[in-house]
Amino acid sequence: MAFEGLKVVMRDGREHGPIDLNALRGWVTAGHVPVDAVAVCQSTGARKAVGEVLGLPPPGYVPPGAYPPPPGGYGYPPPPAGYGYPPPPGFQPVDLIAPVNVRNSLAVAAGYLGIFSFVCMGPLLGIPAMICGFLALRKRKELGGGGRAWTGIICGGLTTLGTAVLLVVSLLSKH
Repeated sequence: MAFEGLKVVMRDGREHGPIDLNALRGWVTAGHVPVDAVAVCQSTGARKAVGEVLGLPPPGYVPPGAYPPPPGGYGYPPPPAGYGYPPPPGFQPVDLIAPVNVRNSLAVAAGYLGIFSFVCMGPLLGIPAMICGFLALRKRKELGGGGRAWTGIICGGLTTLGTAVLLVVSLLSKH
């Protein structure tokens, strides 16, 4: 018997449809409908599990010849609550390049300038890092960013001081 003109009844009793088999397969693939939801044929009223209608194995099915997991699992502890998919409501992915929830743009600039002054251009980036850091410290109570401001001040100061010491040593060694 072919199931056509389907309605899908979810676990909580909500009904969706009518829908055809291709759309139902797309919903299951996208994770919108579980395979154990009920599919109801609108013309005959017959009811079957969505997975059975689509020819999918039931949940927990182990094909013949495959080894099922041992009774205690594989020795890994269960994941902590809230771990995995779907993500909890209100979850925002974190981008590690751009700072998150930072309102003090001077502190961000000071931090990056200070760190990059170590990598390249020494005092060319170190002096602006210190200036931005000191300006950002004035606004840290209302905008935050004190750690980034201090990073800019310390890293910028060290590279500027280090470059100045190297310049003096090189000038004195020529005489």
